[in-house]
Parts: sequence; C-alpha cells; structure tokens
Amino acid sequence: MRKTIVLFSITLLLITAVFPKQTVKGFVPFIGVYINEDDPNAKKIKVLNVIKNSPAKKAGIKKGDIIKKFGSMALDTPNQFILLLYAHKIGETIPVVLERKGKIIKTKITLGKRADRYAYIIKNLSVVIKYSRIMEMGNAYYELGFLVDNINKQLASYFGVEQGVLIKYVRKKSEAYKKGLIAGAIITKINGHKIYSTVDFRKALDSVSKKMTITFKKHSKTYKITLEKRQ
Repeated sequence: MRKTIVLFSITLLLITAVFPKQTVKGFVPFIGVYINEDDPNAKKIKVLNVIKNSPAKKAGIKKGDIIKKFGSMALDTPNQFILLLYAHKIGETIPVVLERKGKIIKTKITLGKRADRYAYIIKNLSVVIKYSRIMEMGNAYYELGFLVDNINKQLASYFGVEQGVLIKYVRKKSEAYKKGLIAGAIITKINGHKIYSTVDFRKALDSVSKKMTITFKKHSKTYKITLEKRQ
C-alpha cells in the first residue's frame, strides 16, 4: 500500500507542476469526518469529529469510531482511507464497517461533495486511482492474512496455470501461513470458482460470510485448504 500512496503522491506533484492552478473550484467526494491523518504512525483510522448534517452524521458515524472497511477494502492507515474516498464517485453509496467500543457496526454512507480548488487533479488522476483500486482489491491482510496481485499470460505460463492471482505476502502465524500458503503460490479458485484477477478475488471474498475453500498451486503441486474469514 505504501508504494501505491507514493505513486499517488508523486503523480500529484507532477500534475500540479504541469497543469496551471485553476481558480474555478471543482468538487470532490465528501463524507464529513475529521480523522487522524496528521499522525504519521497511525495504524488505524480514528474519527476525531463528525460534521453536523454531513453524510457521515446521517449514516450514524460517531466521534471515536474506528473505520475498519470502506466499500470492499479493509483499511490500515488514514492515507489509505483518503485515497479510497477519492477513488469513489460523488453520490455513490458505500458500505462501511466501524468498530465502536469493541463492537463491529455496519452502515452505509452516500457520498456528498465539497468544493476544492484542486479537484481537477483528482479528475486527471482517474487512471492512477483505478489502478490503485485494482491493486487494493488484492488486499486480504485483515480478513485472511495475505496479499495477492495480478499475473500476466507469461507469468501464468511460467507457473503452469491457466489463470490465478499471485500470493505476494503472507503474515506469519496466520491461519493461511500455518496451512501452507506462501509468497509465490498461485490461487486459482475460491469455492470452486476460477479466479482471473484481483477483482475476481475480491468479489469471491466478499461473497463469503465465513469459511472458504482456496485452491492454490505451490511448487508445481495443487493444494486445497479451508480458511475462515475474519469479520
């Protein structure tokens, strides 16, 4: 995720250098919360305050809530949340998972809009944002303890698979790690359904309420394991 944020930041700098600053304000997605984005060591997204009559207020979000998921993405840092917010469209309704005093709360929020003089930057970053969203769809670190990425035809041929996603990191001591899933393995199916990309991976993951069967290839051999998704 840090590489994605760095890419996003560098591209912002390039675009602000190339495009002249515009005096006419555009609009960016808005939910109406203040979060701990000024803390460089933050490992969670904490709501510091909620603006009155904002989309967040209407969705029942409160001061002190921890934002765990935004849409289909599990969140780890404030920067990640901001990136994902701008990746969505004004007026879009997004499912949100919160933690409040140790309890998990689910709600939905319809994105509002606010004027921003740099809104044109976001507009010109559509390709980068879409790419980052596709990458983030392979982030199952919170739910399963690992990350996956897309592979091209050459890599598929190299690994001896027709399709799949590449495991690029597995958290030690996770259930996945204990059951033999390692970086470099290729996930080819989830619950019998073929996985062609991180988009398929995320859809399959979101469709499962608890347990799932993962088929993967490691060292030229095919394995099946059952994992339980963390809520």
